[in-house]
Amino acid sequence: MPRTARKQCESGVYHVILRGVNKQIIFEEREDFFYFEGILKRYREEDEFKLFSVCLMDNHVHILMREGTQKLSMTMKKIENTYVYWYNRKYDRAGHLFQNRFISEPVLSYRQFMATARYIFNNPVKAGLVAKAEEYPWSNYSLKSKTALEKRGGRKMIKTDIHEVIEMFGDDREYSTFMSLNPDEKVAEYDDFVPQRPVFDDETCIERLRLISACKNISDFNEMSMDKKQDCVIKLKREGASIRQLSRVTGLSKSMVGRMCVGTGV
Repeated sequence: MPRTARKQCESGVYHVILRGVNKQIIFEEREDFFYFEGILKRYREEDEFKLFSVCLMDNHVHILMREGTQKLSMTMKKIENTYVYWYNRKYDRAGHLFQNRFISEPVLSYRQFMATARYIFNNPVKAGLVAKAEEYPWSNYSLKSKTALEKRGGRKMIKTDIHEVIEMFGDDREYSTFMSLNPDEKVAEYDDFVPQRPVFDDETCIERLRLISACKNISDFNEMSMDKKQDCVIKLKREGASIRQLSRVTGLSKSMVGRMCVGTGV
């Protein structure tokens, strides 16, 4: 039976799933987890993809990522082949390790992005491995968890782009509150908080700022009247930019950006 073409999406963001063949364990020892993380680090730098959320389970992997300089299929092929070659040599085995092709689900909206990140981080909780997502040592949910760090033998997680997820909420507390919610439940408060809107990074935010303000650079933006600055800030906030991100991009303080958005419904 011929393979069907993978679904492509304009955002370039995907929820990727790798499963062990016949549900086989693919991480047998702590060293295996560390080696796979090293592979992600290597190709994140080489292919310049965004690594938002990652969770390594015993027999499968969840990754929330945005394509970089290479197509998703090419990046994943390198990740899979590198790990399989190393794993087979270490355990003196041959043949396939991963089940069929990797699964890739296009992420098309801000709401879906956040729901996917929450689902990935809560996978170990749902499996009964830990009581809280922050306690699981093989995900990038929290960079500050002492429990997870102890389980990792004191070795820190590789650098990821989790800060971009946190900044969409404005602060760590709101991020933690949302991520700790049951991923199978719809909570009205956060359904309203996560409207249908695109996800973008600082570079895209700057491009949008230039387009909305008709300014060539930040210096030109800073010379605008406060009312015009506020109009630009509100429009970008409605598109999905966080207060922290807007502060970085515009040069305005976080408190100033917050005051600009008060009472505007964003």
